[in-house]
Amino acid sequence: MANKFDNGTTGIAVNPIVIDTAFAAVPAALTAIAQGGRQAFKRIVWTVPAATTDTLSITDINGNVLFNEKCSVAGQDVLLWDDAVNPYLFKQSQWLVPTIGSGKLLLYK
Repeated sequence: MANKFDNGTTGIAVNPIVIDTAFAAVPAALTAIAQGGRQAFKRIVWTVPAATTDTLSITDINGNVLFNEKCSVAGQDVLLWDDAVNPYLFKQSQWLVPTIGSGKLLLYK
């Protein structure tokens, strides 16, 4: 499966955004769904990483690490953020997923 940012026709973001392939440059589809100055996510989950050697990283476009996770239990989801009142804010289209060893990253609006 490829990364899924929008519904493919109108540029409206899907919920959740699904990322299973790393990207070191901002994808056009991510830029297309960005509205306003920030992208807010209430829940961020790395689902079903396969091995304890797998890692996931999320950075901003300047290389600053936002999340850097290592799988501790194979097959067990890793919760990165869960706060509906105070969602995690990414600068609009200025974040990357340079590493995803396995599984999927789900970002819920």
